[in-house]
Amino acid sequence: MNANLTKNILALVAMSILFNCTLEPEEDSINTFSVTEDLELSENTIPPPCPGFDPTARLINNGSSIFSFEIYTSEGEFLAGEYGIGPGETSEWLPFEEGEVLFSLESEFETDIKLSQDMESCDTFSMEIDQDNQLVGM
Repeated sequence: MNANLTKNILALVAMSILFNCTLEPEEDSINTFSVTEDLELSENTIPPPCPGFDPTARLINNGSSIFSFEIYTSEGEFLAGEYGIGPGETSEWLPFEEGEVLFSLESEFETDIKLSQDMESCDTFSMEIDQDNQLVGM
């Protein structure tokens, strides 16, 4: 008798749990999908998470030359780099140590472009090359 009573109680508890669960209507799921359908996200468009992370930088190349992008300390120590950033491409977000840094951009047709910047934890720095292969945006 006790075994049947225990089974009945467990069955009632299970049914109670099932009846208390709710499902979202299918229409809500479809609407949510259609809102985010046109949103294009990639590693290049999403800044890295924070707080407490190293600063990051990237290069957006809207020019006609292939660029190399390097980051150095103010003392000249190499921190990070990406090479072969072609026309219409954007480099990855490059993390590096905080402090005074030197950004160096080079291409086969342009002289070396150097820019000094003080960077703190969680800072992001995005540089842009225009159609004339000149640094225009920061």
